[in-house]
Amino acid sequence: MLTDIKPYLMYYNVAQLLKEPIGSTRAHNLDEFFVIDENIKVGANGSVVLVKTHSGVWCRVNVVCNMEAYCSRCLDDVLYSINIDLDEEYLPTVDITNGKTVYNQEYTDSSFNIDDKHGLDLTEVLRQYVIAYQVMKPLCRLECQGLCSYCGADLNMRLCSCYNELRLSGPYDNSASKLNNN
Repeated sequence: MLTDIKPYLMYYNVAQLLKEPIGSTRAHNLDEFFVIDENIKVGANGSVVLVKTHSGVWCRVNVVCNMEAYCSRCLDDVLYSINIDLDEEYLPTVDITNGKTVYNQEYTDSSFNIDDKHGLDLTEVLRQYVIAYQVMKPLCRLECQGLCSYCGADLNMRLCSCYNELRLSGPYDNSASKLNNN
């Protein structure tokens, strides 16, 4: 399991890349941890390629994100992986040559901006992609029986007696018999 994770920024200074000709590239290995919320921790391993475009930096990220969650049936810990391929263009907020603020109307409130220190931060974008791609109901295994809805016993470990009673009599038999007696 992923433990003792401190939130690190996936931050790349692209000042020199912005000064270079169109098509210039930088390649980086990505091996970072970040937290989506207090219950979901993510380890990202992969590659980042940054390419200078005429207006900013094209960012291509190929990562495998290892996540831990709880089984939606039995609440055991689950570790699973998702593959994320990200292709986005980041635009500068400050002109690299004169230091003046650049106004990009379509990216004013976007996560796809290069900040005023010429840094490109992938943390928020990867967080959003992970949220979009994460498994909605993770399972510890496909055959997971879950918990008994009556007594809470883990049905993967043993069948409880109330499970057998409910299966034989049906969950609504007792309430139906009470109605018929009145």
